[in-house]
Amino acid sequence: MAQSNAVGRAVSAAACAADQALIGEYAVQAVAPGGIAGSELGIWVTYRVPNLMVPLAGLFPGLPRGDFTGDATAIFRQEGW
Repeated sequence: MAQSNAVGRAVSAAACAADQALIGEYAVQAVAPGGIAGSELGIWVTYRVPNLMVPLAGLFPGLPRGDFTGDATAIFRQEGW
């Protein structure tokens, strides 16, 4: 639990976890700043992962032909006193 700069530490932890992925591109942003106990702290991660099966897409109808993209948001209640 961080008593100061909680949003900075949360963004840093999410970026560190994304850096551990061997493939893909990830972006991490804070979407809710938190700041005081009881407020919401939010992190938004977007990703683009290459589809390594594209060469086989012609053989299997319905197989995606582009990269996999998406996003995820996590909202936390900031603790503290």
